[in-house]
Amino acid sequence: MIESLSLRFVDSHRVGFIDYIVHPLWETWADLVHPDAQEILDTLEENRDYYQNLIPLSPLTKEAPNSELAAAAEKIQFHITS
Repeated sequence: MIESLSLRFVDSHRVGFIDYIVHPLWETWADLVHPDAQEILDTLEENRDYYQNLIPLSPLTKEAPNSELAAAAEKIQFHITS
């Protein structure tokens, strides 16, 4: 149970890291230095989608200690726009 929850949080952290750190840096680099880098950005978005799909829709079960956190987590969604 704990290992399963731990993996869920790792996957959600990967998605957040891509959304807020990696993707903006690569977008800026592509715009300023190498405008033909769309293939790299496409691969990055595919990787992000892969990790997003590993996260279950309900990240915490009723056995988890904080049901309020689970309810809040279900409301949060991220979308990449370009």
